[in-house]
Amino acid sequence: MSNPFEPTDTDDPSPPTRPPDTESFGMKAEISIRQQILEELEALRKERDHLESELGEAKTWNQDMDDMLDERQKELQREEKKRAHAERQLQECRKELRDHKTQATRVQRELEQSTHQLSKKLEEKQKSEQRTLKQLNQARDHIFKLQPRRMDITETEAQEQFEDLYNRIHRWVTNRLEGILDELESGQLRNRPFAKPGAKRFLGLNSARATQNMWCDQSDEFIVIAAIMRFLCRAFFNQSFYCPLRRQGEESDAAHTIDRIEAAMRGVPRDAANCRDWRVEALTALVHEPGFIEHRANHDRQKTEELLTVLQPLVPRTDVQELRESIGKNIVRPAMDLAHRFQLAATIFSVRWTQFDDDLHCGTITSARYDMSCFTSLNVFLGGKIVEPAPGGHASENSLHMMTYLFDVAPGLYSQAVDSKNPTSLRNICKPKVLVTVGEGALVPPNEGPTLLQWIQSESERDETAPVGALKDVRVDEEKRHGKRKLGKPDRSKWGFMGGSRRGAG
Repeated sequence: MSNPFEPTDTDDPSPPTRPPDTESFGMKAEISIRQQILEELEALRKERDHLESELGEAKTWNQDMDDMLDERQKELQREEKKRAHAERQLQECRKELRDHKTQATRVQRELEQSTHQLSKKLEEKQKSEQRTLKQLNQARDHIFKLQPRRMDITETEAQEQFEDLYNRIHRWVTNRLEGILDELESGQLRNRPFAKPGAKRFLGLNSARATQNMWCDQSDEFIVIAAIMRFLCRAFFNQSFYCPLRRQGEESDAAHTIDRIEAAMRGVPRDAANCRDWRVEALTALVHEPGFIEHRANHDRQKTEELLTVLQPLVPRTDVQELRESIGKNIVRPAMDLAHRFQLAATIFSVRWTQFDDDLHCGTITSARYDMSCFTSLNVFLGGKIVEPAPGGHASENSLHMMTYLFDVAPGLYSQAVDSKNPTSLRNICKPKVLVTVGEGALVPPNEGPTLLQWIQSESERDETAPVGALKDVRVDEEKRHGKRKLGKPDRSKWGFMGGSRRGAG
């Protein structure tokens, strides 16, 4: 049966017509489908580009990784070569170490053998030295047995005799200066001359501190004591030997020769105790030579005359011969005897002044700044009474017991034992004696008028043609400056302390 809708040959070949609405809807659908396809194609193209970019990056990363792996492989190869080289060096070092150990063992064995041989030689040498030393000691003992036994002075004896010498001088000055101090107080001293050479020599025996405090009232006795002690130190105690060991007709002194030999012996070197012992024995032998006693007596007379020249003007109206004998008996000969015992002892004894006595750069010396316990302090206000230092040696600035140093009166005595095994340091056995003021603050006595030292200084500067009473002009000037007063009775209110009389030193 034929389909009524199939076209026939007799029908019009033109397409069948559609309704208008159906055709418009189909076109829209087709356009929409095309747009979707285009969008999908665009998305596929973007995805393709993105994948191609990632693929390029992956290829680049793979290439970098390949390069890195190649470099790492090269480094590993280099490290392997280094490790192999280090292994070879380690093996060589181990081999050298074994060789060194073998050599060290051999050297150690040789060293032990050499040490053993040297020890045996040293032991033999020590035994030989001991035998020689024993023989020398026996010979020395035999020689010394032929000499009288030497009785050295002990430190206790040295201290007692040095103090006794000072006390002798103190008593002599106190007793002998009474007349001239009376003249000084009464004003009669200006009319009496002091020989210029003796005056200059006396001034030369004063320290810088004593000269600085020459106007200090109540200090006259101590000025003279200090001058005598300084004379004895220069003449006897500070000499290589107190008496020149020069024979008649000889120019060289044997003491200087002994000094040179002793110095040469120390440079060899030799034991210090043996050097000192040799020196003492040599001096002992020389003082036992015939003629030494006479030579010492001549030296005694010479030094007595020198000291007499200095002290005679201070002791008016005294027989010169009696004064000469008094100086020799009480001052010169005791000092010579003590120096004799000091310098013929195995222990080294020395006398020393304080560090301040000739040094004015230290300024005012007070117990607030310095430890005064190492000195024997004599109070000038109380005629030389000993002042005990504050606890610990120091006092405060405002203390009523603060001490102010003026000058040295006597040096200190020191000892040093000469022992080769246990050398000892310098030891003080007699403190230096210093003159001080005591009061609140740094108390320095004011310039109150002429003193013995001021009179001696004016006489040393006086022209030989000038009248003896030239000191009167100085006295008048001082009275104008300080007001007229009776000498020896100063105004203590200016000192802040009531002191004793001028001759309060007993």
